[in-house]
Amino acid sequence: MITWSVYILHFNTKYKHAGHYLGIAINPLERFKQHCIGQGARLTQIVSNNKIGMQQYVISKHKGFSRTHKEEKRLKRVAHPERICPECKMIKSYLKIWRVYYENNRNESIF
Repeated sequence: MITWSVYILHFNTKYKHAGHYLGIAINPLERFKQHCIGQGARLTQIVSNNKIGMQQYVISKHKGFSRTHKEEKRLKRVAHPERICPECKMIKSYLKIWRVYYENNRNESIF
């Protein structure tokens, strides 16, 4: 049975309201290349044409198309992309660390 992957694309800059794209592929790297050159989904064609950078993260892997497609639909239905995107989680963690640091050191001079 073939292994399929559920992946998320994180756009460096939002296009209108869209900051992510969730998809499935047998070969996520090859599919990412297609997205980058404007041969993927319509949204990623627009993002690529507008020179917006993107990163790809594989969220999960499953045996067979059916299970993978069900997981993709579930994630699209129940999850906000920011909650499953490793890039967004990393940025959120960094901002939280910075806020704690700032609040603990706000009275100190930086000079």
